[in-house]
Amino acid sequence: MHKTFLKSLLTLSALLSGFIALQAADPLPVDQAFPQEVAVQDQHISLKISMRDDYYLYKHAFGFDINGDPAAVGAVDFPPAIEAYDEFVGDTEIYAEDLELLIPIRNTQATASDFIFTYNFQGCLTDSICYPPTTRNVVLDAGGGVSYVGTPIPEDEKSVAGEIEAAFANAPHGLDASDAVPDSNTSATPGETGDLVDLFGGGTHSQDEILPVDKAFQLTLDVTDDGYLNANWFAEPGYYLYQNKLTFESNNPEVVLGQPLFPKAKLKDDEIFGETPVYFGMANIRIPIIERPASATKLTLIANYQGCKEDSICYPPSVTEVEVNLPAGTAAKSGEYQDTYTVIPAEAEHESLAKRFASKNLLLSALLAFGFGVLLTFTPCVLPMVPILSGIITGGDEKTVSTRKAFNLSVIYVLSMALVFTLAGIITAKLGQNLTAAFQHPAVIIAFALIFLVLALSMFGLFEIQMPASVQTKLAEMSNKQESGHYLSAAIMGFLSALIVGPCVTPPLSALLLVIAESGDAVKGGVSLFALALGMGFPLIIFGTSMGKALPHAGAWMEHVKNFFGLLMLGLAVWMLERILPPSATLLLWSLLALLSAVFAGLFKPLTTSSGLIQQIFKGLGLLALLYSGLLLVGSLTGAKDPLRPLNNIALGSASIEHRELPFKRIKSQDDLQRELRMAASQNKSVFLDFYADWCIACKEMEKYTFEKASVQNALAGWVLLQADVTPNDDIDKALQQSLNIPGPPAMLFFDNTGKEISAMRLYGFKPESEFLAHLKRMPK
Repeated sequence: MHKTFLKSLLTLSALLSGFIALQAADPLPVDQAFPQEVAVQDQHISLKISMRDDYYLYKHAFGFDINGDPAAVGAVDFPPAIEAYDEFVGDTEIYAEDLELLIPIRNTQATASDFIFTYNFQGCLTDSICYPPTTRNVVLDAGGGVSYVGTPIPEDEKSVAGEIEAAFANAPHGLDASDAVPDSNTSATPGETGDLVDLFGGGTHSQDEILPVDKAFQLTLDVTDDGYLNANWFAEPGYYLYQNKLTFESNNPEVVLGQPLFPKAKLKDDEIFGETPVYFGMANIRIPIIERPASATKLTLIANYQGCKEDSICYPPSVTEVEVNLPAGTAAKSGEYQDTYTVIPAEAEHESLAKRFASKNLLLSALLAFGFGVLLTFTPCVLPMVPILSGIITGGDEKTVSTRKAFNLSVIYVLSMALVFTLAGIITAKLGQNLTAAFQHPAVIIAFALIFLVLALSMFGLFEIQMPASVQTKLAEMSNKQESGHYLSAAIMGFLSALIVGPCVTPPLSALLLVIAESGDAVKGGVSLFALALGMGFPLIIFGTSMGKALPHAGAWMEHVKNFFGLLMLGLAVWMLERILPPSATLLLWSLLALLSAVFAGLFKPLTTSSGLIQQIFKGLGLLALLYSGLLLVGSLTGAKDPLRPLNNIALGSASIEHRELPFKRIKSQDDLQRELRMAASQNKSVFLDFYADWCIACKEMEKYTFEKASVQNALAGWVLLQADVTPNDDIDKALQQSLNIPGPPAMLFFDNTGKEISAMRLYGFKPESEFLAHLKRMPK
């Protein structure tokens, strides 16, 4: 017991010493943190790496080759390392003191003369940063000689490394080294240890500095003996990568790659993509090599990625290429590669459930689904089944079943039916998780909009979507054979009824399933479908309990319910098309939908003396819909963008509406910018340049909440207002951004009246009205 306590105390003491040292100095450049000495000794290459206090190296990150050939070196006999557990890498080993490795030279012909020795390594600073994987190339003389990389460490600066190693080596069982040694993925995560480093001046970059995309996210590649590519992504502190934006492909069609295997990611509530998995720090993606010809000795991996800087900008989708040598025989064994790596779930299930059940959106979704379920009960295909279903539950004899038992049977029946819908929601959400990344593609959006259109036409009665009559008849015969009046029979018949009723309400049910599939949220999917089924079953419970006395009779009014759902489907189609269509086109579609709503409300049907109050109310609502349709049409023709403010661009009398856009002049290229700057300088005017993209949420927030404010527009009066729309992200857009060192939108640049940029005035990310105005006042006069 005392030994355990002393060991733990020693570990904590070593950590405290390291943390105090961390506060005293910034992280060193990698070659100063890990100076290297390389020399040839007989048939070996000697690699000596010195270690400063609180720095350590990953054992698994080492790699070696001679003249680009990994097969030219033999197996390295590594010295014992400190065992540690890394949350993302798993069980791993580290070195915390000076290290010497002897790398056998297998191909002596390659070293007969001067040769290039390449080695890879990766290290970290305790409770601070983890360096990206580092590669060094050293030209060696076969006859001897020593090459130095970095500055050797004085002996008096290497006093604590041995104590740290001893502390971990003797740590009590169950004490993870990750408690003391920072995880490479979590060290840069805001709100964790990285914030302490920032507080005391640590880190390699200023918090306000926006790195180029290839500096913010770096990729290294190596090949394992078991036939995998290790794609090692490194995100600088304060930056993160989207997991679902990482894709890989081979430049050689003969080299077939398997499905990438991703490590555990962190769920982040992202303003662009919602709750999505992201990577901070290091992320090692394993890509199996399924097939390769013997002639393929090299491979260029094409990697697509996208990431963001915390509370700042999001980079546009980017691509990088990395070349790697393929040793002979490199290929994952058929049938084994998918089982050799386990993808860790993004979050523990109980934590995910707790977070999602605490969400207000979940409750709102459940309430809306319940309401829709109640309305679905009164569609013509469901309501006529109510007396049939009631007969199944009660056996057609109202006297033999008490009210209480009828209630219990009805509840069991409904819950059984709800279970089927719940499973459908969970399965759909799970399958739909893989659709999120592709859901922004125009072809996918158009396809789903067409599906909603088909569903709407079905609700309007143009055709029916349902199971074949023979299948429905068979299911009905099975349900009729069940014995009435028993709870088990009620449960079985509820299950069978879900199969019968489900296809009958396919249009609204399918629409809800599509929405759930897009979100990929299994909990929300299950709860929403459960609530929908409860809504459908609620009137059935009333009917079963009251023997049908408490429900309204079927009538023409049920057609209005179908029409309502049809309009809802069309609204969902327009809502999806908003992502790819210009604003004027979507306003026109909303106008047509409002007009159709007026038609279904009975606006153009004359009132008679027998018309009741409900008809008069619907006619009034139809008139309002018609007026709104006209406003939307005017807004579409005048260039408005917001359906809630269709008259945004129209001046009423002498007063103009405040919500108008800044009169930006669009530019595309560097030549366009230089031309406008020269023209502005000739007029002695300052220039404001805004970088915008349709996929940039912060850009749209700037337009809606900042640029449309009268105070901002007055402050920018007299300026030349330019805007670069980089939505296509083509070569011209990239060239313009690179020329100005702009990593991505939103970015706002300020130029004086001579055409010179005031670099200190640059802004990135969304800025509210007050902050933007305060910043504008700092512009030099």
